[in-house]
Order: sequence, then structure tokens, then C-alpha cells
Amino acid sequence: MNQVLNPSPLAIFNPEHIYALLTQCEQNRRAEERKAEIKALGEPAEAGHGWIKIVHSCGHLQTVRELCSNPLCASCEKIKADKRRLAWYPVLLAMKNPRLLTLTIPDGPDLVERINFIQKAFRRFMAMRLGSRNLALLIAAALEFVSNHTADQVKKGSKTEAERQQDITRWEKSLQAFELAVIRRHDKKDKWPELRHMIGKGFAALETTYGSATIDGEQVQDSLWHVHRHVCVDGQFIPWPFLCAAWQQATKGAAFVTHIEQVDKTPEGMKEVAKYLSKV
Repeated sequence: MNQVLNPSPLAIFNPEHIYALLTQCEQNRRAEERKAEIKALGEPAEAGHGWIKIVHSCGHLQTVRELCSNPLCASCEKIKADKRRLAWYPVLLAMKNPRLLTLTIPDGPDLVERINFIQKAFRRFMAMRLGSRNLALLIAAALEFVSNHTADQVKKGSKTEAERQQDITRWEKSLQAFELAVIRRHDKKDKWPELRHMIGKGFAALETTYGSATIDGEQVQDSLWHVHRHVCVDGQFIPWPFLCAAWQQATKGAAFVTHIEQVDKTPEGMKEVAKYLSKV
């Protein structure tokens, strides 16, 4: 660190000396700030990481972490996740009816293949045209899914037959209401909508995890990649069985598991969703 000049009594009121003294104090202050910034960032955890220096318009030199290009780098992903969280939180606050949709596919040993598969399926899912013919097919598939799903619940003992019939009736009414909503949009726009138009606007994140499949604590499958997509949208209600049927069609029968839930509209709830989505 540079030492502050020791002024003599005769030079204490010299303007040039005062300017030099203030300049050295400012340089020392900035040096201490840079040391604090580097200490807060921590040392690079992996090879290939380093530091870059940014010169601001005011002349301040700031040392920041240089991020690598590896998407699987856990060290850099923490910094990127924090940036995503800060960017997505105001978007969530602006949503009127935020919903969190999760789309999954079967696990596999090849990560690149699984990511390519779900990316292509997701594009087909969002661009799916809800024409009169395809809409009828999806409604029929959704009703069949409800019948099979509730029958399995009865077999497992989680529902009675009377409760199953109530669920089937409730989903039938919900699917009919959604079908009418699609028809009304067609009449208004004079064009059959895509599924993205009914789901609403939002943003999506891709999450990957790696592990073994276990049942009752016993490993039944080798370690595989589990890839799934989270979609946070601001739109109207869409029946869950319809989403399952549409996802099954988009994946060409490979998957049908989806999950959708209403997001808590409180600031605390929004923060939790932003934090959950940004970690992927």
C-alpha cells in the first residue's frame, strides 16, 4: 500500500501538495475496496476461472469474477442463479394469475440426448394447434387419462368408487369449459389457437439432476439423468388432464407426467418461486 506523504509545516498549505495528498488517499481507498471485493468473491474453485477488471466511467477499477462457458460448472452457476432470481422476481410480481407448470420425461443415461428430446417436445407442446379435430382427440385422451388415473387410486385404496365418480364428473365439466374457451377464442380471432395462446405468457427453465432410482429405499436402477422443465406462466386455468394428454402427444407417447399449481401471490411466495426456479 502506498504511504501517505508526510507534509512539512511549510508545505501544509501548498495546493499542489494538498492535491497529491487527496489523490493518494483516494487511491488507497480504492485499493482497499478492490481487496474487499476479491475477498468477498472468494478464490476460483476450478481451473479456467479467473478475474477480470472493469473500468467504470468514473475511473473506478472493479475486479469481478470471470464466468466460464461450462453450463455444468457449479461454481459459476451460483452466480448465474442469483442473476436469474433478481431478473425474474419483478416479472413474477407483475403476473395476475401466475401458475407453475412442470413437464417431465423418462430418465436416461445420455444427458445431451435427454435435453434434446425435451427441448423438441417442449416446442411441439407450445406450438400444438388446437383445431377442432385435435381438440376433440385431446379431450378424449384427457377423459381416458382421468378414468385410468382414478381407477388406479381406487385399487391403491386412496379413493372410494364414489369419490372416483365425483372426480370424473368434475373433470368432465372442467374439460367442457376449457373446450368452450378454445372455441370462443377461435370465433374471436377467426383462427384456431396454439396451446401457447391458452397457457399464457411467461418464462421457462430447464433443470437436470443425476441420481439412482430407488423404491422403498432400495436402488432399482443405475444412476440416470432426470431432466424436466419448469414453466411459470400468467394465464387462465387449464385442466391438468388436458395438459397430460397434450404432453403425451408432444412426446409421442414417451411421457405424460405433468404438474401444475397456483403460485402464492404474496411477496414471500413470489420470492420462493423465483429462488426455486433460479437454482436450476
